[in-house]
Amino acid sequence: MDVGGSLASALTTDPSRVKELVDKLNADKNRYDHDAEDIQKDARRLEDETRHQESQALRLDLGEGFLELGLVMSSLYFLSKRKFFPVIGGVAAVIGAALGVFGFLS
Repeated sequence: MDVGGSLASALTTDPSRVKELVDKLNADKNRYDHDAEDIQKDARRLEDETRHQESQALRLDLGEGFLELGLVMSSLYFLSKRKFFPVIGGVAAVIGAALGVFGFLS
């Protein structure tokens, strides 16, 4: 807008003729600057919210993975009859549940 005002002033011999145009261009520039600041604030707020939701989703995904691992490990007991599979499955399920609860609470 500065260029437009300077150009309008330079192209006329009577600056009072373009004063209204220059004032309008300066007012528009100030309004656009203010609007840009508001948009930047909203964008930063939304970026912070997105980061929080991404970290929450990661914890929930990890919790789901550990719960599924616990289910699979516990199911292997029925095929192999080895007692360590349900123990490992139980530990994985507890870790998965803890991650899930932590994901919801954060």
